[in-house]
Amino acid sequence: MKLALTRKLYSVITSTTLPSARLQFVPGNDVDILCHEEDCCDVGLSKKTYLAVFKEGHDHIEDLVQNYSQLCTTDELWNAYYVTIALLTTTNEHMMAWQIHREVVWALYRSEGPSFLHNEATYFMALATSRFQRINKCLVLFLWLRKLLVLGAFGEVNERTLNRVMEQVLRSMEAHFCNYAAGFMGVWLIEVARENSISLGAMLNMIKDCCMRNVADISLWTLMGTVLLGKTNVYMKRDWDRIISELSESDSIDQIPSVVASCGGDFKSSQLSDIANELLTWLLTIESPHKTPYLQLLRNGVPDSFPAQVQMKLSSSVSEPFKRTLATLQKTYKFS
Repeated sequence: MKLALTRKLYSVITSTTLPSARLQFVPGNDVDILCHEEDCCDVGLSKKTYLAVFKEGHDHIEDLVQNYSQLCTTDELWNAYYVTIALLTTTNEHMMAWQIHREVVWALYRSEGPSFLHNEATYFMALATSRFQRINKCLVLFLWLRKLLVLGAFGEVNERTLNRVMEQVLRSMEAHFCNYAAGFMGVWLIEVARENSISLGAMLNMIKDCCMRNVADISLWTLMGTVLLGKTNVYMKRDWDRIISELSESDSIDQIPSVVASCGGDFKSSQLSDIANELLTWLLTIESPHKTPYLQLLRNGVPDSFPAQVQMKLSSSVSEPFKRTLATLQKTYKFS
């Protein structure tokens, strides 16, 4: 069978009954797809398998490019689909593969229905949370995931779905240090929730826990700072509108579901300030020398108690990197 490994990989990921799947390398030279299911569907590939998947796509992409306009049957579309996902699983920003993939997906969506689009979302979220270098920080990948969410591929666009997708985005950020592509999508999800009065409580707690596990990660703390700022991001709203316009006009998708609004509302500014204060105190307690977390948490201003806390730490700490960071904060925000 053509593209046998790619077909098996797709089947393993999209057939799991668990909430998510995750791709990673495993030791060994066997050419096979390994799977372990516990809280998540962990899919393992040896580097030899990974190269074999790449070769499956590479061997057929030239022929596909030359004959794409002649694809007629569903079987031909599925073959083209597997060629593109073989390459998108193993190469970063392969624009030709992305272009063909997008067109094939819309064609299969029209013939196969919503279940196909759900499988597409499952597969590409597995790429986003993978341990493969560069693949899980691909800008085009996260734009594609945003499009799929707008189309309802992750389920009805409501509070539960946004929380579930945010959990996966944060997994992606933890899998790759300073993953700004995933961080951008995290901010985008927050703005979708704000725009539709959906509670941020669960998402904010997830981001907070993630930041505390990864105190040096600039992208995670930037996401936290943006949430705590409590202001609507006009660019993110325009991005949602742009995606809908592109789906309607360029991709000819005429049925785009609406977001299910809620009455949960946003956090009050006082609640956001309390969370920022709590995290600032925690950073001082662990004597974190990393500047970015402090800078992000101070975007709304310096809490009244913070200068005294800083002064106390300056007089008691023996960590020179930590003391240098505090001195920088004093100079930046002009307190002593």
